[in-house]
Amino acid sequence: MASWPGSEAEVGALLDRVVAVLQGLQWQVELDDEHPGGMLLEPSDGDAPWPFVAQVDPDDQQIAFYSLLPDEVPEDRREAVAAVLTHANYGLTVGSFEIDTTDGDVRLRTSIDLGKADVDDAVLAALVSPLIAHNLAAMDLWIDALQGVAEGADPEDLLAQ
Repeated sequence: MASWPGSEAEVGALLDRVVAVLQGLQWQVELDDEHPGGMLLEPSDGDAPWPFVAQVDPDDQQIAFYSLLPDEVPEDRREAVAAVLTHANYGLTVGSFEIDTTDGDVRLRTSIDLGKADVDDAVLAALVSPLIAHNLAAMDLWIDALQGVAEGADPEDLLAQ
């Protein structure tokens, strides 16, 4: 009988499988010792334009990718940035922008919950690849606007465009 995720072997196995899939997709992976299951990702062909990280939760069989706005949003600009994020989220079918209003961290999350699905490595790669692509495309579309509003641009002017 196969062991269910949560055993030590399965915890390492899911993380190892995700790392292997990411490396197969040409990502350099640096595991985060402070956050089990966390990793910093860099494209193999050069530096990422913004921080891009992943988190694997083997207990719940979840994989999440996060594009991070490089700088925290100043406290007096968080409401304006949140308005832009709300607008951006309205059109997203995959993923969601988030802001931590206590510290100004902004990120875009794409994720998958594998549940009890028994997926082989080819299927895992087929599921992970579009999550990464959607994440990077949405952040690329919105990052300049988010940074502009964080630095003082009027969100109404931005959204009118």
